[in-house]
Amino acid sequence: MREIQAVKILVLNFYYAPDFSSDVPILQGIVEGLAGRGHTIHMVVAAPHRQGGTIWPEYQGGVFWHEEISGINIDRTWVYSRPNMTIVGRMCNYLSYSALVLPLLLCRAQPDIIFVPTPPPNMGVTGMLASLLRGVPYVLNVQDIYPDVAVRAGVLRAGRLTACLQQIEHVVYRRASRVAVISEGFKQNLLAKGVPAAKIVVLPNFVDTATVMPLSRLTSLRQTLGLDDRLIVLYAGSLGHLQGLACVLDAAASLQHRKDLCFLFVGEGAKKGELEILAKEKRLTNVQFLPPYPWSEVPQVLATADISLVPLRRGFGFETVPSKLYSVMASGRPVIASVDPGCDTWSLVQRSGCGICVAPEDAAALAEAIGRLADDRGLRQRLGDIGRTYVVEHYAQAEIVSRYEALFTEVLAEWRQPKTR
Repeated sequence: MREIQAVKILVLNFYYAPDFSSDVPILQGIVEGLAGRGHTIHMVVAAPHRQGGTIWPEYQGGVFWHEEISGINIDRTWVYSRPNMTIVGRMCNYLSYSALVLPLLLCRAQPDIIFVPTPPPNMGVTGMLASLLRGVPYVLNVQDIYPDVAVRAGVLRAGRLTACLQQIEHVVYRRASRVAVISEGFKQNLLAKGVPAAKIVVLPNFVDTATVMPLSRLTSLRQTLGLDDRLIVLYAGSLGHLQGLACVLDAAASLQHRKDLCFLFVGEGAKKGELEILAKEKRLTNVQFLPPYPWSEVPQVLATADISLVPLRRGFGFETVPSKLYSVMASGRPVIASVDPGCDTWSLVQRSGCGICVAPEDAAALAEAIGRLADDRGLRQRLGDIGRTYVVEHYAQAEIVSRYEALFTEVLAEWRQPKTR
């Protein structure tokens, strides 16, 4: 086994902030885990801003900010951000980060390697240019496959722009020393696009099982909302284009006669306003929308649930794997996954035995599954216990951090080998 030596890792990430994205604890777990093992971490991230909103007040009125958190040096850059941004606005949001990152890197210490998680889709190009600028290798981490996701969501249409983005995607993968993907399905997608198998490594996401753990369902949040002992069906995460949450509202409508059930939507996203309007139009008295909560409060939010939902629109299961699934499993709550049959999320739920799978955007099947779990307390407990045990055994944070550490060591060893002509 190759000896692990301390390295200087530059992490370029758009979303890293003390906010409410489920991706934040994953990246935070990686970088803090690596820092704890003696590696030097320097992060360059966007100024914190909520999806569809403005930059946080404490980061307004400047261009660059520097801080140190848990021994990690963090540079933050200004980004363009406005409420209710259009597609053009989002492009400006992403590109403003990329434009400021590169000159900032010229006045920072030389790294050994660059680590670049995606999305958003501009990050791959940013990482590639940073790699060329500093003359070091970069490792790309793919959380969603672009532009595939954007095309399927209808944000992009087939045409010159999409073809251009596909060419950029090809170049970014080709220039990367490694492409870390979160599932076997993602690996097959990249292989079909011609990415060499030797460049692809499957490194699944994980959850901090010491933080997210089974807790009493009688939480303070339940008391605050006045829900008493009602059965809570929870969706916690992004309320965006990919989740197909209108189907969940249809299921809630068909179950409105059940006074023992309440549906909670916790989070923000591009579709939240539409979903709130739709719930009012349907006169759903069994639905509540809540803002996102800080990560420190997420274990309590998850514990409030009796049943947790992991939905995706039809076709998206093969291009994204919701990281929230690991947190739900760690919380000891049963899962209903409304996803494409055979996709990675479906396979994980089936393989682990942590819940029930139904076809995507099928309100009747979703309502039936909710009713089945609502009527069987013992089944809910068994599925939750099985999910907790499985995620502890297979998706422990320390194990995944060790695999990232070994990956960086391997990439650097290859990079430093004498180049033969």
